[in-house]
Amino acid sequence: MATYTKIGAVTVGAGGQAAIAFTNIPATYTDLVVKLSSRNTAAGEWHNLDFTINGLTSSIYNSLTLYSTGSE
Repeated sequence: MATYTKIGAVTVGAGGQAAIAFTNIPATYTDLVVKLSSRNTAAGEWHNLDFTINGLTSSIYNSLTLYSTGSE
C-alpha cells in the first residue's frame, strides 16, 4: 500500500491565480502526485487548465481528465 507525504498545498481565492510554484521538493522522492480540484463559474463556457512541471510541455506524464456538467 502506498503512503503519501504532503509537501505542499495552495488554496486559490475567487480571483484566481496565473501560476503556482512549489519549490524545494526534496530530491530523495521518486514520485510526485498532484491532486487538483478546479471549477469554472462562467455559464456555458469551456476552459482549459494548463499544467506544466519544470517547464516541460512534452507528453511524458500520465493524466486523467474528468468532466462534469454540474447538473448530475
